[in-house]
Amino acid sequence: MFFLLYIEVLIVFYDDWKKKTLFFLLYYLIIGIGEPLSVFLIQNFRIDQWIENPLILMLMIITLSQVIYYTSAAVINYAYKSIESNLSKRFYFLFIPLFIVLVFLFYFGDYNTLFIGDHILLNIFLFCLPVIFLICLIQYYVIKVSNLKKNLEISKLNQELLESRYQYLLNQYNTNFNFLHDLLKTCKNLTVLINDKKYKELEKDIYILSDETYRKFNTIYSNSLSLSIVLNEKQQELTENDIYVTTTLLDGDLKCLSSNQQVYLFNEMISAAINSCKNFNNRRYIIVKSFIKEKSSIIQFVFSNNSIEILPKVKSITYEIDKKINSISNVIFDEANQTIEVIFTINDESNEH
Repeated sequence: MFFLLYIEVLIVFYDDWKKKTLFFLLYYLIIGIGEPLSVFLIQNFRIDQWIENPLILMLMIITLSQVIYYTSAAVINYAYKSIESNLSKRFYFLFIPLFIVLVFLFYFGDYNTLFIGDHILLNIFLFCLPVIFLICLIQYYVIKVSNLKKNLEISKLNQELLESRYQYLLNQYNTNFNFLHDLLKTCKNLTVLINDKKYKELEKDIYILSDETYRKFNTIYSNSLSLSIVLNEKQQELTENDIYVTTTLLDGDLKCLSSNQQVYLFNEMISAAINSCKNFNNRRYIIVKSFIKEKSSIIQFVFSNNSIEILPKVKSITYEIDKKINSISNVIFDEANQTIEVIFTINDESNEH
């Protein structure tokens, strides 16, 4: 009967077979405990001596057993649901003491043997029940506290994410406001030059405006959403250090990497490039390129620097990136052009997940 019920549970219910097995054993154990417990209560309160009709006595035992079954099941269901949202593997330690009782009951087979003789085994059995119940309560409390801590950590991360989004939107607003304010001021100056018929100055200012607009556009925009996010976050730092950014990404989606990997890669490399350019006195620029070569995606960063001393630091950064995104990097110092070139090679097949 045990194995027939187990097979039925595996077929009828939809869930992980391990979870179905554990809960089947748990509820089967409740039945195993409920039957001898009902008999014990009937005998202990001498109800069997008051009622001589065996049919009524049997109905009382069945009814009492059912009350124990459903009460226990309701308690287990409540406990499971209260920690289900972030269920820890330690939850299954709750089953260990209960399975010990299950083995104890299986050993006897016929529960009536518990009530024969000096009742030593029955006393042991009844003593174990409250002890096991107390152990389960302690374990349940520990698991619930652990899950509350995890939920608190998740809540803090969500708060940090909201603050980060707010800061990002604030930076976007400030950037757009400053750009439009400068543009409006420049347009006003152009209007004055037109009215004064100063066409040479007008031509010069138009070229300057065009160059500045093109430069700022490249600084905050690329065909990669991840790179655009990073560039927008670094926009103020790029402007303060007079760093020109240009991007040529063949594949804006960069399907070889997940969104998180892309943001991580661009954030680390743009930060490294800014730190490199800060120490360079001539024209400062960062170039980001990507292309496909023999089933591999190549992402290239070129940025200004005239000192080989920064090379070990850049290599340590690329080493950490390689571990995170499963890439192979190569760092080159070009003394003639006063630049550092970093090339990441990513096998598309290894990142298909």
